[in-house]
Amino acid sequence: MPGRGEYPVLQVASIEERPCLQGFVMTVVYGNVDWYRSRPEPEETWTGTLAEREVSVGPESRGGLFFVLITDMGPLSVYAANVERQLASFLGRSVRVRGKLVDLGPPGQEKELWPASMELEDIGLDPS
Repeated sequence: MPGRGEYPVLQVASIEERPCLQGFVMTVVYGNVDWYRSRPEPEETWTGTLAEREVSVGPESRGGLFFVLITDMGPLSVYAANVERQLASFLGRSVRVRGKLVDLGPPGQEKELWPASMELEDIGLDPS
């Protein structure tokens, strides 16, 4: 499991500021980080809408799962520890995520999407 300080955190506008993303191409999330690259799962691409995830707090909860990617195949929890601000501008938007679907839990527990990169699906459209 990744720890604090093992990857860069980019300063991006907060959820409330939601800047115009026209011309925005791609944001690297964990794609250049050793702990991500060392995972054996294959990289795949998913498309869907990024949304906030209701996070339960308790001794059995998994930290860092602040977002969910709503896809045609169902929701995928998105691991986003220390990159919440970086991904906030994508909330409510149609995105393409390249990443790894990681199974950290016992059988039957949901897998989580570890994003290498994220980009808008609707580049060029007015974001308002």
